[in-house]
Amino acid sequence: MSLSPDQKRFQRDLALKHVARAREAAKSHPMTDQRIAAAVAPQVSATPDQVLSWMKEARV
Repeated sequence: MSLSPDQKRFQRDLALKHVARAREAAKSHPMTDQRIAAAVAPQVSATPDQVLSWMKEARV
């Protein structure tokens, strides 16, 4: 089953919200982007590589 463009956009937005929360929590215990992506990916049904890609896009 393929996701519609709206579903993909929602998945990306949800992932980035989880990433923001993980970064906030990581202030006292630093985490790499790869570790954050690996933690967030299962929560949004994406791969860690896809989450990393979204993280990089969001920074640009």
